[in-house]
Amino acid sequence: MVAEKIVESGGGEKANYLQLNAVQNDLREMLDGKKYLLVLDDVWNEDHLKWLNLKNMLIGGAKGSKILVTTRSDMVAEVSGSVHRHKLGVLSEEEAWTLFEKIVFECNKEHENSNLVKIGKEIVRKCGGVPLAIRTVGSLLRLKRTEDEWMYFKNQDLSSITRGGNDVMDILRLSYNHLPRHLKICFAYCSLYPKYFKICRFDLVDMWIAQGFIKAILATEIIWRMLRIHISWIC
Repeated sequence: MVAEKIVESGGGEKANYLQLNAVQNDLREMLDGKKYLLVLDDVWNEDHLKWLNLKNMLIGGAKGSKILVTTRSDMVAEVSGSVHRHKLGVLSEEEAWTLFEKIVFECNKEHENSNLVKIGKEIVRKCGGVPLAIRTVGSLLRLKRTEDEWMYFKNQDLSSITRGGNDVMDILRLSYNHLPRHLKICFAYCSLYPKYFKICRFDLVDMWIAQGFIKAILATEIIWRMLRIHISWIC
């Protein structure tokens, strides 16, 4: 429930509200006369009535309060009653290459290979300026060192996202397909938990061991890697 999350993020105590009026009252009391900035990220709710109810709860803030909503749905932007809309475009060719270069090359000597740079720019062009596609592709290519590997990736693997118009799921699927087998299983196991469910990473590794997905002897290495990169291999 959005109102409940707002109360928690605003410093209120976490409570199991049994009645809608209770959380509404707490939210109004918390915001009453205060200037606030509320950020609602990656919103998908297209129910106009729910948006009206939420705005009624937020109306008590001081003058100058702002609500920022991010969404991939044009309908959400419409029903939320947004005043100013900013539709994000794609990166320019120069911006796209800068992002790719930072992810892939860093301080590696491969950057001195003009052929890799040439192939890399062709790959970036195929990403269509979409940051997620560039980051995903860059993360995969930083592990590949030869021109043949890059050419194969450009001609075979990359076609799966360029055919789909850089669809988010196609991009994420490409990343998943390049995971080591044991991490694919670990990733799939996470789907057993409901969305937004919080679990300690150490407990998660213990569950993977119990299921036989990884050997206990590898657990220390995996935990270290998870701590270091915040599970970015599989998330």
